[in-house]
Amino acid sequence: MTDARTGAALQFDDPRQRREAASLGMWAFLATEILFFDQVRFDANAELLRQAARALRGPEVVVPTQRPAHSPSDVRMQQL
Repeated sequence: MTDARTGAALQFDDPRQRREAASLGMWAFLATEILFFDQVRFDANAELLRQAARALRGPEVVVPTQRPAHSPSDVRMQQL
């Protein structure tokens, strides 16, 4: 439903407010997509490092299983 006077949806006061709400929603969506796919890429790179370590049969490699937190003591490590 729209307001016949301004053409804006009833939850908005005017078309400018509707555009600003749409812009905020799009930025929030983009931010969540970036965070999600950055983690996917991090996991893929960690898996490639594990595969390379196994293939080279070199020295033991320690790969982080999650991104480091602010303090280094919070990082969990997994030995290959």
